[in-house]
Amino acid sequence: MIFTLISAASTAPQATEAAKLAPEKTAAQKVVESTLVEPMDRKDLRRSKFSRSMRAPVERRVRLLDQSPRKDSKGELFLTFAIDSRHGWIVLEDEKADKERWILGSITGCVYPDSKAVFIDRGEAKYPGGLLLGKRVKQAEKHVCKADSQQLAVVTKK
Repeated sequence: MIFTLISAASTAPQATEAAKLAPEKTAAQKVVESTLVEPMDRKDLRRSKFSRSMRAPVERRVRLLDQSPRKDSKGELFLTFAIDSRHGWIVLEDEKADKERWILGSITGCVYPDSKAVFIDRGEAKYPGGLLLGKRVKQAEKHVCKADSQQLAVVTKK
C-alpha cells in the first residue's frame, strides 16, 4: 500500500508536464518511448550480470528538442529528440547533484509521429531505431530528418 502511494505521488508531476505539451509533442514522445526506450530497457534486462559490456542505464528520459514539428523535403512532419540516461543506483536528495548524474543526449535522432518511424544519429548519418535493438538496418535516405530548404529560408529571414 505504501509503495502504491509513493509511486502515484512520483508520477503526478510527470502527468502535469505531459498535459502542458502540445498534442504532437506528446504523441511523438510516446512513439519514441514505445518503439525505442521500452524495447531497449527489455533488452538490457536480458543481459547477463557477468557481461563485460558497459552497465545499462538505470533510467532513460526522452526530451523533444523542437518547439513544433518541421517538414522534410517530402512534406512529412518530424521532431528531433534526445534520450538522456542516468547511471548509478542512488537517487540523490540534492537536485543539483542529481542533475549532474544525467548524461544529456546520449542518443539523439528524430521521430515521424504520423508514420511512427524513429531514426537515430550515428555521426552525420541517420539509421532506423532498430539499430540499437540489434537489428540489421540500412542507412536512412538523405531526406530523413532534414528540414526542407524553403522552411529554413523562412526561419532565417525572421
